[in-house]
Amino acid sequence: MAHLALSSPIDHDEGWIAVARRFGAGVVAASLGAIVVLWILGAHYDRFWWPVDEGAYAHVAQMLLRGGVLHRDMQDIHAGYVNFANAAAFRAFGEDLLSLRYPLVAMGLVQALLAFLMFRQRGPWTAALAAVALTALSTVQFLNPTAHWYGLFLAILTTAALAGLPAGTRGRVELVGFLIITAFLFRQLTGVFIAMGAIAFLLGERPIHRAVRPRLARALAGLMMLGVAGYLGATMQPTNLVLFGVGPLAVLAMVYRTTGLGDRAAVAMVRRLAIGGALAALPLLTYLAVNGAVFAWFDDTVLAAMSQTGLAFIANPYHLWILIESARGLIQFGGPAVALNGLFWIALLLLPLVNGALLVRALAREDEEAAHPLPFMAVFYAMVSVHHQIPIYLWFTAGLSALGFLWLAGARDGRWLALPRLAVAGAVAIALWCHAAQPVTRGLLATIHGDRAAGLPTTGVAHANLRIEADDAARYATLLDLIARESRPGETILALPNNPELYFLGDRPSAVRFFNAAFGLRSEQDAQALIETMRRSPPALVFHDPQDKYNTSHGDRVMAFVRQDYEHLGRQGELDVYRRPARP
Repeated sequence: MAHLALSSPIDHDEGWIAVARRFGAGVVAASLGAIVVLWILGAHYDRFWWPVDEGAYAHVAQMLLRGGVLHRDMQDIHAGYVNFANAAAFRAFGEDLLSLRYPLVAMGLVQALLAFLMFRQRGPWTAALAAVALTALSTVQFLNPTAHWYGLFLAILTTAALAGLPAGTRGRVELVGFLIITAFLFRQLTGVFIAMGAIAFLLGERPIHRAVRPRLARALAGLMMLGVAGYLGATMQPTNLVLFGVGPLAVLAMVYRTTGLGDRAAVAMVRRLAIGGALAALPLLTYLAVNGAVFAWFDDTVLAAMSQTGLAFIANPYHLWILIESARGLIQFGGPAVALNGLFWIALLLLPLVNGALLVRALAREDEEAAHPLPFMAVFYAMVSVHHQIPIYLWFTAGLSALGFLWLAGARDGRWLALPRLAVAGAVAIALWCHAAQPVTRGLLATIHGDRAAGLPTTGVAHANLRIEADDAARYATLLDLIARESRPGETILALPNNPELYFLGDRPSAVRFFNAAFGLRSEQDAQALIETMRRSPPALVFHDPQDKYNTSHGDRVMAFVRQDYEHLGRQGELDVYRRPARP
């Protein structure tokens, strides 16, 4: 597999007029692309919120700044680095939800630049389209300091490192190992998929001397095939296997058949990846060891994280439902917006399968587009969307999938090969007009149909300098007033099963170590321990959402105790509010 640099070389035999014309087109395309990227990020970065999710990240980051030890004093199912990144944003910009958006903007600018550089060899206008597409189809679709956006950024960095550093460059593989484990320590599954994409590409690079029997390289490819099949099989969803599994499995089968990496070279590759990964993990491991939190980290990031797969809502087959509903909108033609969005969602779901087929064909033909890590990363990274079959999880991978498609399908000039560029440009337009910064509360059907939410955004929530829906702003203003009235600074409150934003926005400490009861109350012993804690040190207020998807039997037991002992103050929105008893 030949190496391709980030940008195309200059043909010194060209005439100076042609060179000047190409240079001028490049400047114009780069300038317009930069303007559009800046507009997309600038117009949307402070709009929208998903308070429950943002509250979890903000609560843990705030506890870190106030002296808490991650995993010992507060639980999180992420491996750690995302919490330190959020704490750093708070330290730099202040404890406000808006502060957590600034790293997203910075990452968006850098990854757009890297996309432009990787696509320069395809022409300046294709490069500009790639930068805009990555921006429009990612962060602005779910403006939230989630670990997923850090994972996407690290996937782009890993791809750029493999593309920009020729095979054999000193430190290249170690750098890739460093980026892979860094991604893993932001979000575990994402790191695994980035590792698969990078290793599959490295196994496929053409060595100078091909091994007759590349046993270890084939063993690595076979092991990854088992991992993909096992992960997708565990979801018990045939739709996931077809849409997101066929591509990676077919690519790995092709790599298994064609790899020429000898055993000694394969061992060296694994060793060098491990060295880079160890350097990435060293700061976190040192922190955990010094603070006596290693076992708590394992319990949170492995045992508690794996318990999420057992929650009923995770298994809902929404991908199939989205396909059916999108097809129905096309057939019945509910209007231009519904029809266009139907095509959009069908394309988004089929893109991983299409990319896999295009990459396998390119590998079989030894085409030059298969000599780049971008399509490999796109094919494997798409499996991030399998975890939870909702549009939000499709957005986490849509930008990279679009780049993979643009690379594979728009590789050569020709009458019909302009269609992939038009398709990506159309997807960008639909995504920005119908979906960017649109509230989750508009509902799944309205999201599929592309209905825009009515009403102008507003501000007014303490510690959340964001433009959000007026109903949300009024609701949280009432809740925060209640917290200030019914509790004193420093007194604990409790939100079950999962409203950690009340701790952060209300500036009150949590009565428990966890922010989500589904992860913190995993046994009857956990529930009984919490009840005993509440008897000894009752929180001033308890909030409960009886319809929340994270309610479990263990949380129900705790709430039975609360209803018996606490005074019910009524309901605020979907939350029941309870005040601690006056007696000791």
